[in-house]
Amino acid sequence: MLVVTRMSLLQVKILMQQQWTYSMMAAMLLNLEDNLGEIRYGIYSHLPYTTSGARVVRLASWSPKTGFTFFTRMMFFPPKFTNFYRSQVNVTALPFPPYWNTIEEKGANGTTHTKYTGTDYLMIESIAKALNFTLYVLPTANWDEVTLRVAERKSFIATIIYAVFPKRLEQYDYSYMFEYAFHAFTMARPALKPQWQSLYYPYTDGVWLFILVVVLIMPVPFILISREGSIVKDERNRVNAGSLLQDIIGTLFGQGMSDKASQSHSSRLLFASWLVFAFIVGTAYRGNLTASLTAPKYPARVETLEQLVTAGARQAHMEARRYLELIIAEKFTKADGTTSLYIGRESVFPGLSAWPIPHDAPYKDTLNRAIMAVLEGGLYEKWSRDLVNEARQESSKKKREILEQQMEQGVLPDTNSQDNSDITALTVIHMQGPLLLLLLGLVFASLSFVVEYLLTYCQRKDNRA
Repeated sequence: MLVVTRMSLLQVKILMQQQWTYSMMAAMLLNLEDNLGEIRYGIYSHLPYTTSGARVVRLASWSPKTGFTFFTRMMFFPPKFTNFYRSQVNVTALPFPPYWNTIEEKGANGTTHTKYTGTDYLMIESIAKALNFTLYVLPTANWDEVTLRVAERKSFIATIIYAVFPKRLEQYDYSYMFEYAFHAFTMARPALKPQWQSLYYPYTDGVWLFILVVVLIMPVPFILISREGSIVKDERNRVNAGSLLQDIIGTLFGQGMSDKASQSHSSRLLFASWLVFAFIVGTAYRGNLTASLTAPKYPARVETLEQLVTAGARQAHMEARRYLELIIAEKFTKADGTTSLYIGRESVFPGLSAWPIPHDAPYKDTLNRAIMAVLEGGLYEKWSRDLVNEARQESSKKKREILEQQMEQGVLPDTNSQDNSDITALTVIHMQGPLLLLLLGLVFASLSFVVEYLLTYCQRKDNRA
């Protein structure tokens, strides 16, 4: 913008220093000067940042006789924001980890020093080094004041991401939209639910079905072989079907068989093949059972919005993905480095975000180029990962120190605490399978004993009669 005026030099300086349009934007004044009746114009521009501070510079003069006379090597409309010459730039922000965080540190002399960290702070700090300015964070009480200072042009930038909404554009402009603040959901990791069927899990339904069929079929050849041998030998050597079935099932549990089932060569060969089958089935079962206990298979996790809606009575917390990652790393990391929460794979919705800046900010292009350089260099993502990893390591370290102190003091860790969930005592719920199996065995054994006693008693009574 070129403005033609007719003012005194003092008025020119006051105008260009006090008005945002002339002091900050690409504007020059062509001022008619009184030069003893000769027409002469002075060309002035205001430079907000120089080695000697803000000043009004006379770039050149023009007259019909002599034309342009240059007083500096600067071009017309000189760039004002490529170098800030260590000047102070006001910004506003409030804590919102991991984008911006405030840490109060006490010095050796008792003074308190404010330290900033976070991805957005690291980016504006890098931009400050590139453009050669120093940061000053204006004090603000709430988020409304953060953007209000920007709208009033007291703050050059609100260096914390804000979602881009059309309503907000009425108050202030935005920098380059560099962050997709995806809103995600986090939930507790699905917990194991021990049930009485836990002893059933090592095999699939089909395997159990085939084992049952084989157990029911195996007594048939044993009985046929036994009856064939009983034609020549004593009838007392004939095998009872009930006892044979009991022996077959017993071998699956590591028990031996009676001598009657292996008196002939044919029965011995059949018996050997059955023992090999029982050994393989039993070994595989014990191996799968051990594997399922040491590395259990957790229930499927909710990863998408559709699954979240159809999951039923489950609770989820929604927030920006980077914020959730940091909070989980800080608050829910255990001593072994694992966490009790997880973040769903699918995001709820993306939120285009950027830094609020004043309307018609002349440094917007310079700021955008610096932001794009940081993003294209992969620094923003690296800072985010580093912050989460540091928080996770620090949390894990603190939990380990607490456990070590408890062990040194002879205090048993609280197994119900989420920090010590990797040290869990077995409860009745975990032992439902074997306990219920033992109970059923006792019940059936008692019933068998009562039936046998009654049958024996009735038989004796009949013999006496």
